[in-house]
Amino acid sequence: MKLKQKARTAAHRLPAVLALLLAALTTVGVVRVYALGGQALASMTVAERRAISTTVDITAQDYNANTRPDRYSVYGSISTSDGVALFGPTVDQSGLSPAFASLIGLVGEDNSARTRYVAANYLDQLLPDIDYSPLTGIPAGAAAELTLTISSAVQEGVYAWLTERGVQGCVFAYDYVGGDILCMASTPGAHWRDTAALEGSYLNKNLYNTTPGSTMKLVTLLLLLQQGFDPAELTFSCQGSYTLRADGEAVRCTGTHGTLNGVNALGRSCNCWFAQAIEQLDPAQAAADLKEMGCQVNGNELSTLGAIPRSSTCVTLGTAWDFDSVWSLIGQGATLVSPIDMAVLAGQCAAGGGAALPRLLAGQETELSRFGQSHPELFQRLGALWRQAYGDCYPVEDYSGAIIAAKTGTADELGADGERTQKLLCGCSEELHTAFYIVIENAQIGETDLEVTTAEVANRLMELLSAL
Repeated sequence: MKLKQKARTAAHRLPAVLALLLAALTTVGVVRVYALGGQALASMTVAERRAISTTVDITAQDYNANTRPDRYSVYGSISTSDGVALFGPTVDQSGLSPAFASLIGLVGEDNSARTRYVAANYLDQLLPDIDYSPLTGIPAGAAAELTLTISSAVQEGVYAWLTERGVQGCVFAYDYVGGDILCMASTPGAHWRDTAALEGSYLNKNLYNTTPGSTMKLVTLLLLLQQGFDPAELTFSCQGSYTLRADGEAVRCTGTHGTLNGVNALGRSCNCWFAQAIEQLDPAQAAADLKEMGCQVNGNELSTLGAIPRSSTCVTLGTAWDFDSVWSLIGQGATLVSPIDMAVLAGQCAAGGGAALPRLLAGQETELSRFGQSHPELFQRLGALWRQAYGDCYPVEDYSGAIIAAKTGTADELGADGERTQKLLCGCSEELHTAFYIVIENAQIGETDLEVTTAEVANRLMELLSAL
């Protein structure tokens, strides 16, 4: 009899025990969700999510509203200085303007990245390690709202103007007083869904380096000043060609300029004057001075723009002034410059040293160039020489009145479609507190000339900046 009573009692208790066991398992599941947050939810099946939703007494509608299994939907946002949204949960990546696509970076539908610029390099801020809760969702303000210093009006305006005229290249412009980068346009560009994108469409060329041509001669004048020479007092003769003392190689010029000083030589871009001036320099000291400026000498390490990796200015020098070393300081051969570095050089000349370094994120502290602050007299003198050369030798009527100094450059390179010539321009505007660097890659391809000049690009840039 007692055995039967015990059996009945056990049978009655079984449902209660099972209920307690189920409750315990459910509790463990809930704790697991809280512990692992969004990662756990993302890995759960639909049935598991429904079970958890029922257990914590959340309706399906509320649960879905608080659950973000797609990590890209919880990104922070990126916008321009004038409020144009470029990236974030509400921005359609496939519709992102090509003017910005190569700067922001494009994320594909399969979560692959076409380019890895702002969006990827600020990922820790855009997608932080948040304390996720399936009850309350994502905490407000968990992900950053990044604001670029870029002006959408200038960026879009420059990009559209270049594209309409078939220009491939880049334009970098920044406020050398506060450091704000106003434009980093790069062409050609493309939408992410563009299946016929041209080569280079997903690169922002301002983050890479380029052969500078004669814009490099500004750097060479700075080296002369650092070693105690006043270019205005140095005179040499140009007969169209000059034979170097070190190896007997000839440096050829674009014309026969006669006797010139450094001001005339800069304005007329005389290779022969610069070759003879370079021979006055101490090679070892020149290498040390270039490194102090921030240039890479016989190397090619990356620099940064905020958190974004970028190419550096690189110069190849030997221990004597042979052809390769001289040719490098004239702006040809193995020398490569960063558009960003060259714009900073122009800004230093305009400010007389101590110009700000470029910044891409609004709210960052303005950082002044330590090199410029340490050598204000060099930049004051170089700025004066540059302005004089520009005024004496350039057709200033072809340039915007806002531009106080400009230096052109030409570089010949071999492309997939044959020899091509690229045109470059380094300049500054005191009125607009702007320094800039312009690259037109397809200025000439074979026998075909592009009917757009770097002066015209600069003038359009000045128009857009003046309208801000």
